[in-house]
Amino acid sequence: MPDADASAATLLGASVRAGDLRRPDRLAGTSSLWERRIAMIATLHHTKAGTVVPALHVAERLLGDRHDLIHKALEAFLDAHYDRLPRTTLRFAIERFSEAERRAYLARGARPR
Repeated sequence: MPDADASAATLLGASVRAGDLRRPDRLAGTSSLWERRIAMIATLHHTKAGTVVPALHVAERLLGDRHDLIHKALEAFLDAHYDRLPRTTLRFAIERFSEAERRAYLARGARPR
């Protein structure tokens, strides 16, 4: 993970309370590519602590984003945590991926719901 991404997860992620999504929500809705990416990466702090709600919230906001750096941030999250996501959640997260990408994620064996 690049230093900027690591600092986003550590600094911003740690400052966001698990139930308060205002800051990452605001960042996810900006026109700045970097702020949108930071919003996603910052959720890793809570994901590592076992709470995926912030990540799912921000991922849903960014699902239709057209920039490849946002897609890479979402894919990095999925690569790190696909095995902890309920299968239904994984299917929702990958619904706009290509058929080959969807099959590859589903073949990895997400947790059944």
